[in-house]
Amino acid sequence: MVHIKMKTIYTITHKNFTPPKDSIYKTLVVGGKVELNDSEMDSTGENISELNNELCELTGLYWIWKNRLEENEVVGLCHYRRYFINEMEKGIITKENVDKLFEDFDIVLPKKRNYLITNIENHYKVSHKDKDLNLLKEIIERDYKEYIFALRNVLN
Repeated sequence: MVHIKMKTIYTITHKNFTPPKDSIYKTLVVGGKVELNDSEMDSTGENISELNNELCELTGLYWIWKNRLEENEVVGLCHYRRYFINEMEKGIITKENVDKLFEDFDIVLPKKRNYLITNIENHYKVSHKDKDLNLLKEIIERDYKEYIFALRNVLN
């Protein structure tokens, strides 16, 4: 097992908030709508910030990849201020918690969440624009026919 050292967890935001005080957290503002003290903006450097309405936090992930990620570096990402919780201490994880976790594990993920929406297609339609998913279907049906079955399986 490789011992991972994570030095940064980026907290993605598009509105003002009080960031965690732990040194592992850095604030990344996406979509270029607000400026916050002591934060970085996904609209600087190499970026796709203008696509934030369609791609959400992925514009921030792209920015991290292109502008801040060093070779072999591991970073964390909190999706719109949703933090990993240390259940033992009843608070968000700290640098100390992260270092300890990665002594035994290579990756940390949230617990599985069961949605009331019946499938991925319906979930996407509730949360996003139908036209994007319809365009994806059209392109696959037109240009990548061998993946139609896989697309239908994923969406259902």
